[in-house]
Amino acid sequence: MSVLVIDDHALFSAGIKGLYEAMNDDVVVNTFVSCDEAFGGVEDMDAVSLVLLDYHIPGTDPERNLKVLRSTFTNASIVIVSGETDPLKVIRAINQGASGFIPKAATSETMISALKIISAGGVYLPPEVNSYYSTGPEAAPNSTEHPLEGLHKVTREVVELAISGMSNQAIAEKRGTSLSTIKNQLSKAYKDLGVRNRAQLVLECGKYNQRANR
Repeated sequence: MSVLVIDDHALFSAGIKGLYEAMNDDVVVNTFVSCDEAFGGVEDMDAVSLVLLDYHIPGTDPERNLKVLRSTFTNASIVIVSGETDPLKVIRAINQGASGFIPKAATSETMISALKIISAGGVYLPPEVNSYYSTGPEAAPNSTEHPLEGLHKVTREVVELAISGMSNQAIAEKRGTSLSTIKNQLSKAYKDLGVRNRAQLVLECGKYNQRANR
């Protein structure tokens, strides 16, 4: 398993690398100070399964970084690790393809819990985002049923790809169908699940994963 940490703070990158390698025996973690350095330092782009990205890297545009990483490391989940606390920016990052958002201010226990959730293929979002949405799927607080449980198999597969951070166009290409078909499938899924967009869907799945890992 190949993991990248892209952050201009060397001490923080070293800490994340140590935490992740201590949790996983079969993982290789490489650290870089910028996206450009990562592009030049990784030989096999397809082998990367996770990228932990600092949202604010000096001299770069956060949205562009996320977009380029998504198109370069097509098999990887992109997770933001940042000091950013504005829930609107967190939600915007999710809607643009990030699979999760871990605050740098999190305690070591929270950081480890978040990394375990992500390692298991789940999503993690900070508590600040929870209050942004007042409504969501009507699941019981302690429900053991996954939010996607009731979806048709094909629809669930499409939704899971969306949660992983793939763009609608990338999903369409992967499944060999049209962009309009994917958009329609996702729109119907959002309606059936009682969410408004990809960010809220990721949030609900994140809540489930956090309950499941307690």
